[in-house]
Amino acid sequence: MKRYLFRVVIFLTSINLFSQTTISGLVKDDKGEPLPGANIYIEGTYDGVSSDTDGKFSFKTTEKGKFVLKVEYVGFDSFSKEINLNNGNIELEIILKETFNLLNAVTITAGTFEASDKKKSVVLSPVDMVTTAGTRGDIYGALQTLPGITTNGESGKLFVKGGNSDESKTFIDGTLVYVPYNSTAPNTSTRGRFNPFMFDGTIFSSGGYSAEYGQALSSVLILNTTTLPVEDQLHISLMSIGGEIAGTKVWKNGGITGSFAYNNLEPYMSVVPQNYDWNKPPESIDGAINIQQKTGKTGKFKLYSSINKSKFSLKRLDFNKMNEMINYDLTNNNFFVNASWRGLLSKKWSLKTGASFTNNIDDVFFNNNHYTESLKGSHIKSVFLHEMNKKVFPVLGVLNHV
Repeated sequence: MKRYLFRVVIFLTSINLFSQTTISGLVKDDKGEPLPGANIYIEGTYDGVSSDTDGKFSFKTTEKGKFVLKVEYVGFDSFSKEINLNNGNIELEIILKETFNLLNAVTITAGTFEASDKKKSVVLSPVDMVTTAGTRGDIYGALQTLPGITTNGESGKLFVKGGNSDESKTFIDGTLVYVPYNSTAPNTSTRGRFNPFMFDGTIFSSGGYSAEYGQALSSVLILNTTTLPVEDQLHISLMSIGGEIAGTKVWKNGGITGSFAYNNLEPYMSVVPQNYDWNKPPESIDGAINIQQKTGKTGKFKLYSSINKSKFSLKRLDFNKMNEMINYDLTNNNFFVNASWRGLLSKKWSLKTGASFTNNIDDVFFNNNHYTESLKGSHIKSVFLHEMNKKVFPVLGVLNHV
């Protein structure tokens, strides 16, 4: 009986040996140099081997039928080839092409650590902005928690590496925002004009940004408006200091998002003691709209606009007459509009273009003095990208007009 079982085992082993397929070959680069240590394997199995110092390899498999042979090597594009395993010998000469990967800058955020290509455009998400301690939902307040930012409690603006706040510029969808902060009295803290939830991608750089943002000396804050919405939405928020309503309407290949808010700090300031003597606490009305529409297969048009009206009145100590108080009344009207388009012009040419307009008016009563400060600014920019090949990253051409 033992002799019979032994013969059966020998017979089955012989069948297994004769039913193997041998896969061998050479792995080299496009210059003909052998690649040692390349990983060669049959996808979905445990059968495989590594190439030797001469780039050669050989292994056997008992698998039958059509399979995919894969070859991988660090710094080169992976190779895939469908082969038919039929108890024979398969010889291959595999040529791998070198791959070129961009090294993306690592960004440190208040709430997350981003290093992947998928999220390389995100520094602070809207949730990070409103949940970072002490920021009160302010974009610029959240950025002040990042390394390299000088905290200036009297201003609320961005001071990077000791520079002036005017040296840090804000861009929405690539175009310049001339007045990103709310107007305020001298030596009184302010905050940003924009609702964090109107944006879903932000880049903040305190150095190393390209000539595309040549108006900035210390840093750039790039705000990208939200991507195309996928469904209709309606949000209503009621607070002790005001309320907000926001909604989204979607149509084929496009959509619109709008928000309207009213804030009055009088209920809050009547309960919480203040360091300033307010005649009339800050009151504001804000509105914003974001329209998006796909154009063709690759193009996308965006229109973003915001309007703001705010006013307040307070008493300040007269520095010329230390025992007397003076009244400072401010009414601010701000309008901002931005339009942008991006898309492919051809297989290797792409275009990003946009224009923005800012109109800001401060109406100030300073005791018996009255003056009006007005700022109107426009910015037009076009960026052309041309991909020459994988070894040379797109050539950047920028046309700026301020």
